[in-house]
Amino acid sequence: PKPLLPLAGLNLIERLVYSVSSSCGVKNLGMNLHYLPENFEAWSEQLNESFPKHQFFYEKQLLGTGGAIDNARDYFSEESVLLINGDILSDMDWAGLLKEHRESGNMVTLAVQDRAHERRVGLDENGKLLCIDKEMKTAGVARWMGYACAVVYEPDFLEYLPQGESHVVPFWVEAAEATGRVGTFDIGKAQWLDLGN
Repeated sequence: PKPLLPLAGLNLIERLVYSVSSSCGVKNLGMNLHYLPENFEAWSEQLNESFPKHQFFYEKQLLGTGGAIDNARDYFSEESVLLINGDILSDMDWAGLLKEHRESGNMVTLAVQDRAHERRVGLDENGKLLCIDKEMKTAGVARWMGYACAVVYEPDFLEYLPQGESHVVPFWVEAAEATGRVGTFDIGKAQWLDLGN
């Protein structure tokens, strides 16, 4: 699995967790597993005590980005959750993302970056989400950005998410239209690489 690929002596998921933890701490860690879950189980048994307490959520069949959250609904229902794709490498300001989320009163805060090849997140002049549009044809958008594969959720977002298989993007937009509480955090010039691509 991509998150277990080694990079300069440390696998990707450990790099990501240690990066977040050194910036703002990690109380609990949940990992969504589908492909080769036994590899994660074996990896987990070899971790040292400095790695945060963690639990696995298993997807026997792929449930989509929304279904993965539904699969861990109890985990998401208690407090703010920072969700990060397990196959990214970034030095973004994790503490800044969480601070922006808390201070804004957002239900959802997407990490975004101005990347020409990935612009599809349409924002208003205040950085609130208006739409997701790969063609960038939606009227009234002040700025187009790329999604940086990290997002903070409050438990009330679950009210917009159906049970079972789904993709989360339309529900971001639905929640944005209904509440105005779906915002963004611009990671600026931070390094960002999606190894899934």
